Formats: sequence, C-alpha cells, structure tokens
Amino acid sequence: MTEIDDNPIDDPLTDPNPLAVAELDPRQLADELGDEGLGLGTKPKSFGRQTLEGFLRHRLAVVGFVTLTTIVFLSLFASRLSPYTFSDINIADRALGPSRAHPFGTDDLGRDLFVRIFDGTWISLKLAFIVAIVSTAVGTVLGALAGYFGRWVDGIITQIINLLLVVPGLVVLIVFAIKFRSTYIQVALVISILSWIRIARIVRGQFLQLKELEFVQAARASGAGPLRIIFRHLIPNVMGPVLVEITLTASAAIILGATLSFLSLGVQPPTPELGNIINEFKGSIDSRPSRVLIPGFLLMAIAMSLNFMGDGLRDALDPRTRKVRQ
Repeated sequence: MTEIDDNPIDDPLTDPNPLAVAELDPRQLADELGDEGLGLGTKPKSFGRQTLEGFLRHRLAVVGFVTLTTIVFLSLFASRLSPYTFSDINIADRALGPSRAHPFGTDDLGRDLFVRIFDGTWISLKLAFIVAIVSTAVGTVLGALAGYFGRWVDGIITQIINLLLVVPGLVVLIVFAIKFRSTYIQVALVISILSWIRIARIVRGQFLQLKELEFVQAARASGAGPLRIIFRHLIPNVMGPVLVEITLTASAAIILGATLSFLSLGVQPPTPELGNIINEFKGSIDSRPSRVLIPGFLLMAIAMSLNFMGDGLRDALDPRTRKVRQ
C-alpha cells in the first residue's frame, strides 16, 4: 500500500495557513497568481481616456468633429488651394457655374465663389468662437459668484439674469446694428452679452451642490480663501457641463450672426460672411441655386456638427450614459 504523507501541502499557495503565503517573495506570488489573482486584471483608465472613448463611441459626434475640422481647414487654406483671392475681379468669367477652375462658380463680377464662401465661413467661425469664449467666461464667473456666495450676491446676479431673459435679444441686436456700423467683432460682443445667461444658470446650480461637499469644507479648514476655492477646486468640477454648453452656444451664435447679416444688420460688405453672401445671391436662387445652397449648406453643417459634438460630450461626461453605452 502507498503510504499517505502526513503533510501533503508542499505548495504555499494551497496551504490554508495564510502565513505560508505571506512568506512568499512578492515576485513569486505575482507569477503564481497572475494579475487577475492579485486584483490587477485591468489598469484603471483615467477620466480623460474614458471621456475620449465615450466621445468616439458616439458616431454622430465623430461625424460632426470630422465635418467641422474639414470646414475649418478649407476656410483657413481656401485662398492657398485656389489661384484666386476673394477680391480678384475678372469680368470675362462673371456669372459662371461650378467648374474645375471655379468649383463653386463665380459671381456677377467674376470673383471666385469658392474662395469667397470659405472666407465668409471663416468670418462666421471667428464670430462663433468669440461668442463662445466671451459668454463662457462671463457666465462662468458670474454663475460661480452667485452660487458660492449666495445671499445678496446671488440676488443681484439672479435679477440681472431675469432682466435679460425678458429683453428680446434680436431687438437689441437690430437697434445696435442701426445705431453703429457693425463688424464681426462688434456683432460677436453684442451676442455674447445676451448668451452668457444659460451658462451662468448652469454654473450657479452646480456650485449650489458642490460648495457643501467634503472637499470644499476641507479646503476651507486648510485656510483656502473663497477665490482659491472657486477657481482651484470648484470651477474644474463644473467644466463638463460648461464644455457641452460651449458647443451649443457657438452653434446658436453662428446662426444668429448669419441671420443678422442676411437682414443687412450684421457683418457688412465688403467683408464676406455666410449670411450676407446668401443675402447677396437670394435674387438668383431660381437661375443659380448653388450660389445660395452652398453657403446655406455650410451654415447648416457647422451648426449641426457643433450640436452633435455637444451631444457626444454630454454622453461621454455623464457616467450613467457611459455605462449604458458600454
């Protein structure tokens, strides 16, 4: 008969005595158990990587990003891709349809519409960028002050917001355009004055929730002042909703700016802008529809791309939506 060993457990990993496992060298233990046995199966992903992956899973957001990037590239380099400039006049080539030499055709003065339309697109993009930056800065600061300090500070800022909400924004812009000759910077600044309200309300609501959390109380206990707490601890925690709102604000701004230019109340010729280009050619929509349809399509594509990107950012930054998509 085979003799039974009184101490059959020679492998410390199968020994029920925890001290036997503790005596192992850490490298040997890792080799025996593997990463999953040690609870190290996957490396934790950073918040930035999770957000990027969530954004890339949103197909419309990716389409919007690629579309907007392409439009921005063409707007920047249209004059370099074409042998013409936006002001070159050639009477011999006036009122031509789309061709290889002139992809979008020419206007009644023989100016190349490919260059002019994309130059106008660049002006529209700059207007939207200025509005997004200025309104975000103003709205974030005022919303942060209202939400953090509360009391009379919150009361004053809230009353300003309520006052601006009842003022018809388009009427203000029309009055401004009639009073002053408008450049795209002036139009952008006026639109910004009317566009920071929503961002301020979002930031204020977030601050009302965050200012009572433990990390803020710990910052106060460590001697941090209000401004340090606001700009160092709280504002970084509300940037997710703010980033989403930036895309929506830029989308609304580019539509509003083009509307004013179409009504001859925004950016004035000879500066090209999508709105005044459409206004210039609206009389030839029956004979030369491409003159109106192309800038209109670009305007729509930019606005939709920004909205799609905003939806993608919102889903990527929302943990609940991220789990559902996974």
